[in-house]
Amino acid sequence: MNRYTGISLILLRLIIGWHFLFEGLHKIHSLYSPKPFSSEIYFRESSGPLGKFMKGFLPDPDSELLAKLDEKSITNEWNTTVKDFSSSYQLSPDQQKSAEEALEKNLKKTLDWFKEGKKEIEIPSPDGKPTGTLKINYTIPQWLTYYKTKLDELDKIRSDDRSWYLGKELDKARIASTRAEISKGRKELTDEYDSQKNALSSDLQKLLTVEQKSIVLPPSQKKIGFIHWINLMTIFGITAIGAGLFLGLFTRIACLGGIGFLAMTYLTIPPFPWLPVPPLNEGNYVFVNKNLVEMFAMIVLATTNSGRWFGLDGILANWLPSCCNWDSEPKNKSV
Repeated sequence: MNRYTGISLILLRLIIGWHFLFEGLHKIHSLYSPKPFSSEIYFRESSGPLGKFMKGFLPDPDSELLAKLDEKSITNEWNTTVKDFSSSYQLSPDQQKSAEEALEKNLKKTLDWFKEGKKEIEIPSPDGKPTGTLKINYTIPQWLTYYKTKLDELDKIRSDDRSWYLGKELDKARIASTRAEISKGRKELTDEYDSQKNALSSDLQKLLTVEQKSIVLPPSQKKIGFIHWINLMTIFGITAIGAGLFLGLFTRIACLGGIGFLAMTYLTIPPFPWLPVPPLNEGNYVFVNKNLVEMFAMIVLATTNSGRWFGLDGILANWLPSCCNWDSEPKNKSV
């Protein structure tokens, strides 16, 4: 092999390893920040075959919200809140009675609000122009009906096969507009729900004595779901791949891991011209994107001994001749 070819392959391995390593380290650092890394948004915006498969394992915020905005669900939630509050602070009989009165008052107010309360909402113009925005006073049930209509509309647009048949994206603006309306409605409905619940919590806090207020309650345990393990595997997987490539340690295993990861990334959001372009997409691609280019570069690296030329695989090969000893080029046999 030409010396300059070998040097180029080593540099290619180091560059890709650096990319993976620091991407992983950045995600590890985010775990200790107010906004930890999560692949949930990435999968939600996906349009490829793998993305559609992964969505089946993700919680649906719209379904969860609609399930909460129901008379029976609200009643159960409010009763559970008061029960947990009483148990946590060991309320006296008088305090317990006052808590029940606060529950009855706030529950009636909340249920009346979600049956008859009105809210002004803005319905944007279909052409996206701000001058066409329409403001309507909706009751909460009407608002929920409008919200469900938009969810159905988005599902119908996404299930339409005409983009596949014609080979280009036709509903980009319509999908973006509908999705923005859904996000706005979800946030406003959630805020209304939380404001009603906070009113109950505020009334309950007024019942506590100074000693009870000084009690430090343990943080609530969040339910660990499927996406939690996907996030951890992604974070530590790409960090290990990057470290292996950069250090030249178990290079071929690191290459195979990177190839698998990039293949899954490509299949989650493939750059097909008939699929919606995800938000914050970098670049303009048709069939080939940077993930595919980097994946094929790693396929090339997997066929070489670059970790032995410059890396820890060379040391391992000396200590353990049976390890890391796959020659990419057959040796000439003497005749």
